[in-house]
Amino acid sequence: MNPEMKEFIYKHYLKKGLELEDNPVTDAGIIYALDVYHVSARIRKRVARITAMMMMEDEEDRSLNVFSDIEEKAINLFYSTGVRKTDTDLKRSGLLEIDIQALLHRGFILRIVRYEPDGKTGKQSEYRMGYRLYQLLELKKVQEEEKSQELVEDWCSALTTVLNAVKEDPNIFPEDSAKTNQIYEYRQAFWRFVEKFVSVLKQTSGMNEIADSLEMDRSAWTHKKLLLYVEFVIAVAEIVSIKTSFDWKEIGARHYRTIGGSKRFDIYKLSFLEQFEQNLGFPLHVIGLSSQGVITPVYFAGQLSGTGGFQYPQGFLHATTDLTVFSTHFYTTCRVLWIVENRAVVTRMVAEPDFLMRSDSLVLGIDGQLRSGHRKFIADVLTHSKHLEQVVVWCDIDDAGFVITKNVESLLQSHTALITKWILPISSANQREQFQSEAHQWASFETEMEKRLALGHAGEQEAEMGGAERWMSWLATV
Repeated sequence: MNPEMKEFIYKHYLKKGLELEDNPVTDAGIIYALDVYHVSARIRKRVARITAMMMMEDEEDRSLNVFSDIEEKAINLFYSTGVRKTDTDLKRSGLLEIDIQALLHRGFILRIVRYEPDGKTGKQSEYRMGYRLYQLLELKKVQEEEKSQELVEDWCSALTTVLNAVKEDPNIFPEDSAKTNQIYEYRQAFWRFVEKFVSVLKQTSGMNEIADSLEMDRSAWTHKKLLLYVEFVIAVAEIVSIKTSFDWKEIGARHYRTIGGSKRFDIYKLSFLEQFEQNLGFPLHVIGLSSQGVITPVYFAGQLSGTGGFQYPQGFLHATTDLTVFSTHFYTTCRVLWIVENRAVVTRMVAEPDFLMRSDSLVLGIDGQLRSGHRKFIADVLTHSKHLEQVVVWCDIDDAGFVITKNVESLLQSHTALITKWILPISSANQREQFQSEAHQWASFETEMEKRLALGHAGEQEAEMGGAERWMSWLATV
């Protein structure tokens, strides 16, 4: 038997204490009686038989791109050595008996028959990946890694060229003003991101490592989508290096310079913009994307001021945009900052007569997702508001709400002088003392939240909205 094939079977299909027979009977390259024995100090008992194709020494190499229909089906079915399929499974997938025999002869699959304790009666039969298919997939993996390495080198070269051009001509702003200086700071942050990304690319060619460096959820990013996103990063870098304002369509058009290039990124437009915002910490329109970008509204209620003359009075519902948030620094004279997940809570607090004024509160609604505009808003208020005393965080009781509270908690870590409270409403609460027990410190909140989620006790804010008495009880809790 081919030593490599024997090693393959031992590694992937035999447990400790099992051995292959030494001299299997073969016929025209087919091992049809490859018995498996359970061996110990006292016994040697046959427990299974493997039927497999033994590689012929003079077999020609196969192209990795040309397979028959049944071979393609085998590749899709047996994508790893851990996959097990029964005869019924294969036939349900559309393979006929003649197809199964053909795949066995070509080494794409092998069959394992397990025996009853008597060592003769068949108990269970299954099909696994064959050695030939394993070889082909391993070779394909090597070729893909080599191709990935070439891609990474091309990406590094393209980004390095852009970075060098920026260093030679660092200032493309036509005038000096507070606004252009602020944009310049964001652009510098963008170039720091690009430099860091180039460093990552130089240290690895693995796509998974690249995805991790970009803080991507691998389950939501296919290989093809990841490759296109890196092209998008390069395209944005190229246009930011020469223009202070640009259109969405210009990004692809200038990068590819072919018919249809302007539409290459359209399929993933929203996803790419959101991912880039996550990577940078601010949206692309802050550094020049002038149209067809995603402008995020920021809803809040209460008194707020901003550099440049922004004034929002107490007692009303307001809205601004993340573009405005990144163009100014906000601060408030309020003593309390509420951070709530749902916009409905903001409007409900505004509707409660005089609540905002009596509690001296500013309420920020993050509308289900903590975006970079909300982070900047929160950071501004925490940093520049001299009268702020406490922060109250109230989100849905679900996985998404838990993620939001964890992100907010990380933002608050550098502001230890502030009182912070985390709200977990109790459905049966109807008295002041019960209301006060709904306000937690972070440690008890985290423990209780995990407990409720484990028990399936999820809930939305709107279900336990309460009113002014409940909200004031939370503020009064020590």
